[in-house]
Amino acid sequence: MARRRMRRALGLLAIVAVAGLAAVWMWSRSAMARDELRQWIERQAANTLDGTLTIGRVDGDIWHGLQLVDVRFTHAGREVARAGRIEAAYRLWPLLRGERTIGPIRVVDPVLRVRHADGRWDLAGWMRPRSPGGPPSVLDLPEIAIDNGRLETEAGDGVWRVPRVIDRITARLSVALGGETRVEIASLSAVAG
Repeated sequence: MARRRMRRALGLLAIVAVAGLAAVWMWSRSAMARDELRQWIERQAANTLDGTLTIGRVDGDIWHGLQLVDVRFTHAGREVARAGRIEAAYRLWPLLRGERTIGPIRVVDPVLRVRHADGRWDLAGWMRPRSPGGPPSVLDLPEIAIDNGRLETEAGDGVWRVPRVIDRITARLSVALGGETRVEIASLSAVAG
């Protein structure tokens, strides 16, 4: 009799667990979940970026990868970066356990607007200063593809002789952030105008 109750209890627990997982999986694929995720990404970006990141829409699923559509970054009252779409693949479980590797990443139709004044490019001020204490966490982006990018520059008369527009940028690179920053460019092509 006790065994029978135990089996029923375990069976009921298994049914509840499966139903709960199914509910979480279905919720994660809903528009409401993607909107919550969009807002969370924007809040997290506010901790790192000195400006406002806005995302028009999030597609995909939280388990394997996302597509951020109509991404814009505004700094000091002007739009300095935008992308038609950013696709990022990842494995959720390792991220939750603290592994900080995301990729491959594909950035489609990005536009970057930078200014050079007082001996520096303004993009250096787009990030908030890192808070002191403890070693910096490393974010590894081993495979980034940039498709149909555009760089718009405003540089005064000085040492720099940079074209005002660099268009049709296609690049394949990898980046490691935190600690020592590393950027490796596998390929790059562009047209200066």
